[in-house]
Amino acid sequence: MMIDFMVLALPRSGTAWVANLLTTDTSLCIHEAFMDNSIDDLDAQSYDGMLGIAETSAFTKVDEINQHSAKKLVIERPLNEVNESIAKLGFKTKLSYDLMIQLKGYRIAFKDLFNYDIMAEAYYYLLRKELNQERHRMLCQMNIENTVAIERVRGLV
Repeated sequence: MMIDFMVLALPRSGTAWVANLLTTDTSLCIHEAFMDNSIDDLDAQSYDGMLGIAETSAFTKVDEINQHSAKKLVIERPLNEVNESIAKLGFKTKLSYDLMIQLKGYRIAFKDLFNYDIMAEAYYYLLRKELNQERHRMLCQMNIENTVAIERVRGLV
């Protein structure tokens, strides 16, 4: 088995939300899998459907990710919004796009995660399935974040 798709973005750019959207009856999207696994570990995982990852640390593995055969969706959120959101969590780190711009993949803007037509195209690109419009609408009403990952990073800083 191999990773079929990757969602890549800076922190606070919707990866937890997208991982939820991309987890279906035929696909599993693991959020922040790099916290405990290498790409090789994930490629070796046995799963009876499409396997994907949604990562905010991808910029640390640009070459390895670019060489991987998985389909890639890169979410671009304005850097000032990313840094403001990180600051609200109490982190003093300022991120940059220096490495993110080197990631190859299908790119969408953060705001377009909540636009059905644009997200339906990205969803089809990754899963080759039609996005359920009602499910998308319902998820748009939710604030989804990975509090476990946030606290683990907090413990490292």
